[in-house]
Amino acid sequence: MPSDAHHGILTPKSLTFLASMFFAGIFALKQHRFHEKQLRIFSFALFFLSFLIIWLLIGLDNDTNKMSSQLDQMKLFIITFIPPLLTLFYLHERQINAQSVFKIVIYSNFIYCTGKVVLVFLHLFGIIDIWNFLHDSGILIQSMTIFEGVQRLQSSVDISTPFLLLFLLQSDRLGLKISKRFKYTYIVISLISNFLTFSRFLLFIYALSICLHLFTLTLPRLVRALTVITTIITFLILFIGVDNVATSIHHRFTSIDNFLSDQTRFEQVDALLRESEKSPYLGQGLGGYAKDYIRDRNNLHSYEVQWVAFLMQFGIVGLTILILPLAFIFIKLAAPPFTRERFAYCILFVFWLLSGFTNPFLISLQSGIIYTLFILTDVHRKRSDPHLMTAKKAKKTRSFFC
Repeated sequence: MPSDAHHGILTPKSLTFLASMFFAGIFALKQHRFHEKQLRIFSFALFFLSFLIIWLLIGLDNDTNKMSSQLDQMKLFIITFIPPLLTLFYLHERQINAQSVFKIVIYSNFIYCTGKVVLVFLHLFGIIDIWNFLHDSGILIQSMTIFEGVQRLQSSVDISTPFLLLFLLQSDRLGLKISKRFKYTYIVISLISNFLTFSRFLLFIYALSICLHLFTLTLPRLVRALTVITTIITFLILFIGVDNVATSIHHRFTSIDNFLSDQTRFEQVDALLRESEKSPYLGQGLGGYAKDYIRDRNNLHSYEVQWVAFLMQFGIVGLTILILPLAFIFIKLAAPPFTRERFAYCILFVFWLLSGFTNPFLISLQSGIIYTLFILTDVHRKRSDPHLMTAKKAKKTRSFFC
């Protein structure tokens, strides 16, 4: 459900999120006792909230920071970490399973992509004005010309689409039981939707997800997959038009707008590094920004080079703490036995983290969902691998008798 940064508390997205939090709280309060895994989740939530409060106080001590920007960034961190924590909580309570979460996210993304593509076609046929529709809906989008008659259309939800592609393609190994017809339909619709984002990074990740999936296949399945992919891409190029595809490639990779976009990021890095030198260890606090370079007047803390912005805001100490849970996810993904599937997830997760050097993707509700899916791949592996299950039972037996 896309929205902008100022959608308010009474929108469907906010109300749905608050309702889920409310019912989760009620469910937790009904528990007469908590087991070890629940206590770990609660402890981490308490630790992370304390971390945010400390850096909020550091930000308050910085007279140049604005309270609205501090609270907005704190909100973004909270809604990023809540989806993984809630999912793990319900998972350990056996209220949900990993497969249901994967399928809900994939189907929801498919509905979004389909709606987006349908709106674009309705706009091209002159049935609706998509820009007035998006403005009235309060949806914040990025726009630029792709080719004549077609504009870039990217919302906050689009960041998850190319990453979800790998999970869909690996659905058989994840035990999702998704039909081939749906897979082919999703590939076509998501490819069009991802193309409309006109984001170099998202287009690259879409191609990377396909390549990583191909890497996991046996030779006969690899040949079949390459045939299907080649057919789909050829059909779409012919449908869009070779000249239009060539024009769009020129606009996105060799135009002056592309050069200026990259130049903007270099300017942000320089300004943020200069600002971080003023407080290298603890940073400027939540909501901090570089006075020499303000990217967004409404959200002063927001920068495309997000990792460098975090260094300026949290300093070396705070950034190290932020990296710890991300390192934990990577270690879990890379844990033995290290198969080609595990390698694919590790590479995709690394590129997800690298997105923080080019786009502000690392903290948002969509980001929290992506972190959740990477965590669930490890959960599924542990519950489906008979060798790991045997080792786990043996460990419990030894600890009981020793």
